[in-house]
Amino acid sequence: MTGADADALEVRPPRPDELDEFFAHHDRVYGRAADPRLADVWREAFDYGRSLVGRRDGRLVATAGAMAGRLRTPGGSVSAAILSYLTVDPSQRRRSLSVDILRRQYEESIERGEPVAAFVTSHSYPYARIGAGVVAWSSSIELHNAQALLLPTPTLSSEISLRTESSCSSLSEELGELYTQATASRAGTLELEPQWWRAYRAELALAGGPQFVLIATRQGRSSGYATYSVEEAWPDGVPSNVVRVHELIAEDQPTRRALWELLLTLDLASTTLVDNVPVDDTLRWFLREPRELRVRGMRDLLWARLLDLPEALAGRRYRGNGSVVIEVSDRFLPRNDGCWRIEASDGEGRATKTDAAPQASISIGDLATLLTGAGSYYALRDTGRVKVHDSGADELAALFAVDQAPWSAIIV
Repeated sequence: MTGADADALEVRPPRPDELDEFFAHHDRVYGRAADPRLADVWREAFDYGRSLVGRRDGRLVATAGAMAGRLRTPGGSVSAAILSYLTVDPSQRRRSLSVDILRRQYEESIERGEPVAAFVTSHSYPYARIGAGVVAWSSSIELHNAQALLLPTPTLSSEISLRTESSCSSLSEELGELYTQATASRAGTLELEPQWWRAYRAELALAGGPQFVLIATRQGRSSGYATYSVEEAWPDGVPSNVVRVHELIAEDQPTRRALWELLLTLDLASTTLVDNVPVDDTLRWFLREPRELRVRGMRDLLWARLLDLPEALAGRRYRGNGSVVIEVSDRFLPRNDGCWRIEASDGEGRATKTDAAPQASISIGDLATLLTGAGSYYALRDTGRVKVHDSGADELAALFAVDQAPWSAIIV
């Protein structure tokens, strides 16, 4: 921004005494009543140095949160700035304030050596315009318990024992460790610090749920968990409770099956709803009738912005050996703009600037999608997102192939 408009705006890291106002502003912009307990929950985990506030004439008009973490990629992970709490007061819209704040967060993340910024967004298009791409998808599903019968494969879960607890917040460290173990090979998930987990569980407790946590143990060690709530319903005197599963994390398929077996047979329950599962979740293959799993919706759950292209591409494993020259368009971060040679050998890859003619052209946002496998090369090519100049570009399909659909287990 320029001129008087810029002079009147102060953008800086928040002070500890501004945290209550920070969260109250966020809630107000999104139409929620402010909860004064929220700031206390996050006070220890909040990263003041990475976050920003915008004030105009002393009034808080914008917020932006951030914390350190890692984004998992196929076979690896990269250091990431995890962004959240980006809000702009309605009176300040159409002044490019959110773009200016994001640009500053990007630049500061680059200085810290973080090649990626990752975030969840309610409106994707504005972020796509400034170079972000979807890196993980999510499905929401519904099952009617009486028909959702599992195949009789008891040997898969015979070694699993389960226990149910009534408090998630007191188990934040154990659940955080289980999450880290179980999602180690799933691209699109985020690695988060222990203090974040404590604040996250405490915030969920403030909101009244989830009510229960189910922990699985296999061969003497914890191997997965599920958190869930039960909504009681008795239409015409018939027990018809609804089970809402908030998280289900398992490090192997026997554990996954055991967790689902209990959740789908809870007393008095008729329906099970799950808001966030991978689009390739294995649950339907445990069912006698796979069609009894009804997909209620699918959404782009996690987005990422590549800040340092060569560092980001070096943070994943590749299939086979090969070399392709791509032209990347990035008008917001010129360091990424131009032609890059992607070379892969024995799983490791690197990207270097080149003057060679490009075999394909791609935006920086769609390259983020290709990085995690949220979109295949062929899907991006056939929809015009990758423009092919030479048939050798098709080698990208093999190099960027993935075994699992990327998924973000936790919404930050």
